[in-house]
Amino acid sequence: RLRESLTDKTYLEGMMSQIENERVFELQKLSEIIARANSSLQLYGYIQSENEVQQLIRDTGNPETLLRVADRFFAPSEVGEFCALPEEE
Repeated sequence: RLRESLTDKTYLEGMMSQIENERVFELQKLSEIIARANSSLQLYGYIQSENEVQQLIRDTGNPETLLRVADRFFAPSEVGEFCALPEEE
């Protein structure tokens, strides 16, 4: 099911649109700007420009990239499975 959603172009376009719309409300306060800069420094060693962040988001919406991430980090062999049984009284 995960792979189906990652290759569904209409679904991905909707999700990317939602992410872009939500970003309008980011960086409205100084504390948010500082937190973003700090996070960027810790992850990348420098403060990313807004253009770089937007490009990264666009690149992330690429189905091939998403499938590669899903195969690497969400494969059953990596994630495992969970089976819960109801308690018996």
